[in-house]
Amino acid sequence: MPEPTVPQVFGSNANQTDLILEIKKADLATVGLTPNANNTAESMFVALLLLNRQHLNTDNQANDSDIQITIQDGPESLVERNGTTYRQRLFYIYLDTPDSPATLDPNQF
Repeated sequence: MPEPTVPQVFGSNANQTDLILEIKKADLATVGLTPNANNTAESMFVALLLLNRQHLNTDNQANDSDIQITIQDGPESLVERNGTTYRQRLFYIYLDTPDSPATLDPNQF
């Protein structure tokens, strides 16, 4: 099977040119983001993570060996910071590349 497509990973309305990756906030709404002009960078990052794990997961990788990145849920825990208790959620992101001692290169994926 071919590499995952931009719409599969970044949402059905995502596209790219040689200079721009365009991701529509409406596509991030499918994982819970409420699109508005003042979304925080962190809220959009989390929405992208949640959207990415819908396609980039071990179930899909088992059927498509071209998927080289997988995202898995990890454990949750409670942590305290500055007197406030937070629920901390861990995600595992696996980057599979052919065995090579070279540094991590985004162009390998």
